[in-house]
Amino acid sequence: MKNKVDVSQDLKAMGKLSEHYLLKCQLVSKLNHFMMVNIFPKFEELNDLFRKTLKLVEQVLKDANIDKTDIVLGGSTRLSHVISRKKKNVSNDK
Repeated sequence: MKNKVDVSQDLKAMGKLSEHYLLKCQLVSKLNHFMMVNIFPKFEELNDLFRKTLKLVEQVLKDANIDKTDIVLGGSTRLSHVISRKKKNVSNDK
């Protein structure tokens, strides 16, 4: 409690708190509905595309006789690993 004021006996303050809480609940409900209607279906669609892409990647790796463990995945957290492998395996001489 920041100001250490007890508003439990102040009916006007309690009414405003109740009103704000109700508005917050309505907003959360609308946000959840929006996500269920708009965002989650799109995510599932993208997830299906991702699964199909993985099947293609697995086939390419199999055709090229490359093991999955040789593939580096990740973002900037793996960048140093990629740079070190490049230096080991690729010559800059032309």
